[in-house]
Amino acid sequence: MTQFAGTQPTAGTQTTSHSAYRVEVIEQPKTLSTERCSALTQEFTDLSVKASGGRDWSTYVPGRVGWANYYQTEGARPQDYDRMVLVYAGNELAHFIALNVFWLDEKHPILWIHIAITDPAHQGAGILTMSSTALLSADWLKTVAPITYAIFRTPNPIVYEAMKAFCLDHLNSDDVKVSTWYPQISERGQLEPLPEDIRAMAAKLAKTLSPECPWDAEHFVIRGYFKKFGPLYSNTVQFPCRVTGTRNYFEQNVHLETQDGLLVIFVMKTNAG
Repeated sequence: MTQFAGTQPTAGTQTTSHSAYRVEVIEQPKTLSTERCSALTQEFTDLSVKASGGRDWSTYVPGRVGWANYYQTEGARPQDYDRMVLVYAGNELAHFIALNVFWLDEKHPILWIHIAITDPAHQGAGILTMSSTALLSADWLKTVAPITYAIFRTPNPIVYEAMKAFCLDHLNSDDVKVSTWYPQISERGQLEPLPEDIRAMAAKLAKTLSPECPWDAEHFVIRGYFKKFGPLYSNTVQFPCRVTGTRNYFEQNVHLETQDGLLVIFVMKTNAG
């Protein structure tokens, strides 16, 4: 196994190379050593500040304090996830993504993509699609359920578009098929009509994930879901999304100053045959 700066090989991990990047899948984060968790906590904090601190990220103290507190909070620590993917450029962490599995009810097994952070210098390189493919591998999904619901909250239109690209790439896949995703944003910057069962599911999810935060059902937005950790996102941060409709929707309805996040759901099926 390839070793990274400040890390040690860990049982239950897989490491592969993709052009300029090295991808490490941590299949059992709960087995990580104390030393590895400490190192990852620091790496996660550093990368998150870089991604959310805007042009003066290196001196953005509220973000550094807030993210440090976040990654030391139970439920958000490295060892608290059920599956995690790290992407390195050389010895530097360029991206990470992690999820938890739970059942919303007897019909809805949930893959909660709890966190996904990318170094702005590596945005646009397909790194999120790469990590999502590793995170949601067909062999692993088959151990959860034939049909699963992957969900995430995001203030970032680039993340929304990257995950939409993942969905489009898997509409006709043999092993893992994405049936559809919600919400879908039109070229006019408006939400396409949503089925009532998805609206009901989203309301239940919002209450489960962020019970103290208002749920804006009209816009599919959880208001202030990161607010308790202070202003994690600087008012100078920019998300240069190239898709006009998506960019406009986020600008109008997802507000960084109040730490909002769009709730996204995509329905996945595995070929368990």
